[in-house]
Amino acid sequence: MRFDELYSELGAEAPTSGEAILEGLLRIADERMAEAIRHISVRKGIDPAAYSLIAFGGAGGQHACRVAELLGMEEVILPGDAGLLSAVGLGHAVIERFAQREVLRPLKTSRIASTRG
Repeated sequence: MRFDELYSELGAEAPTSGEAILEGLLRIADERMAEAIRHISVRKGIDPAAYSLIAFGGAGGQHACRVAELLGMEEVILPGDAGLLSAVGLGHAVIERFAQREVLRPLKTSRIASTRG
């Protein structure tokens, strides 16, 4: 469903503009990211406000300043290739393959070694 269709359905219940709804969704996303950082940092006894936030990923620049503000951080570092960092990491990842085969026999009679193929 497209946003304009969804908004028209909600229009009678939500007397606000589509832009306000989208802004609200961005605020929710930013708060959830900030909360994840808080959870990890505070658990380790670290105050995130004492550090800089490094933004990465395709939408890193869109969210970084607001997330830093929510965490009390004063500095955001946005690398020139921030939108590519996920893809670069993926390019350096080790290729792994997983395979499985379902064997529908009682374990006592199964010969697992014979199922390799």
